[in-house]
Amino acid sequence: MAEKGKKGTDKAKKAENAEIHGVDPSLQAIIQDVIAAYTTKKTDKEEENVKVRKFARGIWREYCEDNHMQEEADILAWMIENDKYPYVSSTPQGSWFNGQSINDGLGEPGSDIPPEVYTALPVEGPNKGVRTANHVTFDTIYYAEIAFIEAFKKAVQAGWNRANNMRRDEKKEEKKT
Repeated sequence: MAEKGKKGTDKAKKAENAEIHGVDPSLQAIIQDVIAAYTTKKTDKEEENVKVRKFARGIWREYCEDNHMQEEADILAWMIENDKYPYVSSTPQGSWFNGQSINDGLGEPGSDIPPEVYTALPVEGPNKGVRTANHVTFDTIYYAEIAFIEAFKKAVQAGWNRANNMRRDEKKEEKKT
């Protein structure tokens, strides 16, 4: 494991991760910065947390646009618009929840994703997660981020319309009627 404070070791570890998982090392560094922004800068004020997440994802989105990765940029724009991010506890793991079946009081709304995307999350392969009950947990937040983008692509290819995103508050209104 890379020791903190040793830049050469950290860079080697990042390059190793990027090579193994097929992600450009400079993009992986940006992803790590996004993760750091919304996990370490967390405050008691949710409004501030939302601003930090959106700003950080905006940088990642711009990178994708500048490097001709428009599909990924569009997915990140969707994540920004809908304030989606993996659930992070005190561990380095990241989780996504099935937004259609999760009960109120579990998880957090930003980690609730459409069932079409949720079911496309990988549970096999190098970035696999572990599916239990209504969530999929990945070993790292980085894997959760990459897995979401890949699952989003698969869901769209399978015919899911990203305009049909159902938020938790919309789900409650639908149940009342």
